[in-house]
Amino acid sequence: MTMQTQKIELSVFVPGAQGTVMGFAPGHELSSFVPKPTTGYQFPKTALRDMFAFLGRADGDGLFLSGPTGCGKTSLILEVAARLNWPVRRVNGHARLEVHELIGSMSLAPVKGGGAATRFQHGPLAMAMREGSIFILDEIDLLDPAISAGLNAILEGNPLVIAENGGEVIVPHPNFRFIATGNTAGLGDDTGAYAGTVTQNLAYMDRFWVVQVGYPTQDVEEQILEARFSGLLDQRIATSMVRVANAVREQFIGTGNAGATLSITFSTRTLIRWAQILLHISRSPIEGSKLEYALDRALTMRARPHEREAIVQIGRSIFGSAWT
Repeated sequence: MTMQTQKIELSVFVPGAQGTVMGFAPGHELSSFVPKPTTGYQFPKTALRDMFAFLGRADGDGLFLSGPTGCGKTSLILEVAARLNWPVRRVNGHARLEVHELIGSMSLAPVKGGGAATRFQHGPLAMAMREGSIFILDEIDLLDPAISAGLNAILEGNPLVIAENGGEVIVPHPNFRFIATGNTAGLGDDTGAYAGTVTQNLAYMDRFWVVQVGYPTQDVEEQILEARFSGLLDQRIATSMVRVANAVREQFIGTGNAGATLSITFSTRTLIRWAQILLHISRSPIEGSKLEYALDRALTMRARPHEREAIVQIGRSIFGSAWT
């Protein structure tokens, strides 16, 4: 499978930026696996620089993006891939994930003329290695360490040998990249905020570049809301909404802050959801605070009662009279 390389202007990532980065010409045969770009997406500059460095020359290593829930780890990968016209294969990790779900297995497949026959069906990782896609393994710290350690040879850049398919050998395509995401950097969770995460095999984690991704700054999140809602959201409201999100994050126990008390946090996607609901109900006859009504449905209805009250109080203190 051939994808023609092409220089991509850096200005498509950061307006006004000079220079180019290597990507692929649009319209190639794997275009259906290229993500769609989000208009107005704001790239975190340090993480973007690290992404370019990794994609340009991985040298057999994988890339691990670590950060709190909802900070945009996977979105960063997808938005970069979208602008580079780089196809993506993606799998969500979980405790019961088996290697065959990534590599492939024997299964019934339709044949010409009707009926079915048992054939080997390649999994997303095997396909990505063969065709030169980016493979994303989300929530890697939920995996059984024995399963993740089974991927060591692939992360060393070695060919994949599929014994179940007659010893088929897949040599990694030069454009193949392995990227993982997680909340705990593979070290387990001491805070109790990320249930189900486990400490990963040290030899496995040693095969990754590690990049920390955090929540966007106040200014950037305001720009995200502006780009998403195109002036429909009052700027003063947007500014206060972001301040509420940041105040909740400071109290999230997943930050490791010794004085933090909240077991839930305020992700960027939750912030966007809050704004969406608020705009949707803006003309509806709702008793009480519409900001609180929307916040309940975006976040606080899944919080413990005392945590919900604490978050609502944060909102009241920041918005003042505008809360009612």
